[in-house]
Amino acid sequence: MQPNNPTERQVTVTEANSVFSIGLPPGYKEERQVNAQKPIDFWFEYLTPDMSLEINGVAVEIPTRRSSTKLGYTSNVTSFSYVMKNLTSQTISYNLHMVPSKAGDSVPAVTREKWIAP
Repeated sequence: MQPNNPTERQVTVTEANSVFSIGLPPGYKEERQVNAQKPIDFWFEYLTPDMSLEINGVAVEIPTRRSSTKLGYTSNVTSFSYVMKNLTSQTISYNLHMVPSKAGDSVPAVTREKWIAP
């Protein structure tokens, strides 16, 4: 992780490569953009009320307890962005799920992430 410097990664989204675990340090804000070559579905898992999430500029309500619910579920998109903020004094982990919208597809994607220190 390099705070304040965008990092670009090439990933291939498949049914087997669909869960991306991310740890967010205390007080940090993560900004991420994803661009896929074919439609994908995405959602978030294991968010806590001590986090804030905006997807494409729209705030997502996080339940009062840590949940494995598919939060922010969105389908059939080729690009999206989100901002996640850790409001605690501890590192928090969550999962970003991305799967091909069409079963069996292999979807090249680029993620660009930026970490902003408190």
